[in-house]
Amino acid sequence: MKPEDLMDGIGKVEDDLLKRSEGNIGERKSAEKKGFRRLLLPIAAAAVVLAVSGGILLVKSGILRKKSGGILDPFSDSTLQKYAIAAAVYPKSAAFPNLADYDMEKDDGEQYIKDLNAWIEENASRRDKLIDYGTEKATGSVAEFTTSSMISMLSDRNGENRAYSPINIYLTLAMLAEITDGNTRKQILTLVGADSVADIRTRADALWNAVYKNDSSGKCVLGSSVWLRDDTDSYKKKVLENLAQYYHASSFRGKMGTAEYNKALQTWINNQTGGLLEKEAGDITLDSGTMLGLVTTILYQARWGDEFAPGLTDTGIFHASKGDLNVSYMHRTESSGMYYRGDKFVAVPKHFTSEASAYMWFILPDEGVTVDELLSDPQVHRLLEKGAEGKCHPAIVDLTVPKYDLTSLIDLCGVLRKMGLTDVFDAMKSDFTPLFKKGNGYYVSEAKHAVRVMVDEEGVKAAAFTEIQVAGAILMEDRIEFTLDRPFLFAIQTYDNIPLFVGVVEQP
Repeated sequence: MKPEDLMDGIGKVEDDLLKRSEGNIGERKSAEKKGFRRLLLPIAAAAVVLAVSGGILLVKSGILRKKSGGILDPFSDSTLQKYAIAAAVYPKSAAFPNLADYDMEKDDGEQYIKDLNAWIEENASRRDKLIDYGTEKATGSVAEFTTSSMISMLSDRNGENRAYSPINIYLTLAMLAEITDGNTRKQILTLVGADSVADIRTRADALWNAVYKNDSSGKCVLGSSVWLRDDTDSYKKKVLENLAQYYHASSFRGKMGTAEYNKALQTWINNQTGGLLEKEAGDITLDSGTMLGLVTTILYQARWGDEFAPGLTDTGIFHASKGDLNVSYMHRTESSGMYYRGDKFVAVPKHFTSEASAYMWFILPDEGVTVDELLSDPQVHRLLEKGAEGKCHPAIVDLTVPKYDLTSLIDLCGVLRKMGLTDVFDAMKSDFTPLFKKGNGYYVSEAKHAVRVMVDEEGVKAAAFTEIQVAGAILMEDRIEFTLDRPFLFAIQTYDNIPLFVGVVEQP
């Protein structure tokens, strides 16, 4: 096959299909889907974001009914097998066709085109949920959550690194909406920008599918899990089934507060985050009073479309807020680069391989402008919500980026209170009736978010997890009769356990 034939076979995206037309919704959706299935770059991989519909596998117990998927063993780790009730099944993606594996001199071009188109078609079809739901409605809500949470999440750093995963926290809050009701649920839905729990569950499922990627070209895997007590049957099955179906949540059941159950939780987090947050995961435990644990993760890995040459990496000065530092700088000249100019900053995008729609913004404040000022800058918010909107300027960009490996841990309780979530932390106001069979009195006792981001010459590795614990009265199913019909002992004490009266009643 001739190179020109290969290029013609691959094709390219029709710009008019990628633009939102003024036609009806059905026409726009059709255009999006058609455009998405065509290759954006010749020879390089497709400009797509993988998606997958996760099945649910019943492992043991009768809490969840089987949803879909074959008899697979998602938990090869015996630490998890012991507690597994149901597991989200992540289907294997089609193998990404690496051009280097094809011998064009032996006429492998046709096979390469065939394999690449199959890879694109399979992955694009999984993204259809997002398009059917409404791409702008779904992604816009996450973008708005991101810009509204930036100040709370990234301020008060005291000169230390800080990062978080908006999509990870967003989907955790969506799960929290599933198990709450009343004003508690209303506050959560307001924060995530949803009309109803039915709306947010459909949106969450579409978002999960849209970002999923797990093959040799890159990885973006969102994980969800529910951790239950083994000494109560207070949970409503339907809610657990919804968490499994729409949020792809695996479920576990064990004795709260035990080292073994905590080890299982930590193992799950480490498996889902590639071990990047092992130290932080080691500090996550479920104490004996916990009624429910919600834990979600994200693992991301991507290679630069044009890597930094390791031989060009050198040492230079980084002007940190607490003083100058010697750091390793990576260098690359982007001959077909782009930049975005704001009133107080300059932003440069760096693309990842096989994903022309996936990139990383490097946003540099102007001299005399602080990063904190950018956290509330409307132009930064607009950039994160809408992208460059065609306002990037072409340029040869001499890019110098420090290598970095940052880890941060955020206590979400205070952050979420500032953002309007108050009832869920108050046992007297919170409403968890959708999940628990009897009574209220439950509340979020702990909420933590950990993240790690590693940037080097080859690309980016990043992971995060969000953990929420729900505590409250343990509802016992046993019943006893207690009748004082014979002599009995009594005692009256203060709140400090000071005995005021102790006596025996022989004759009432």
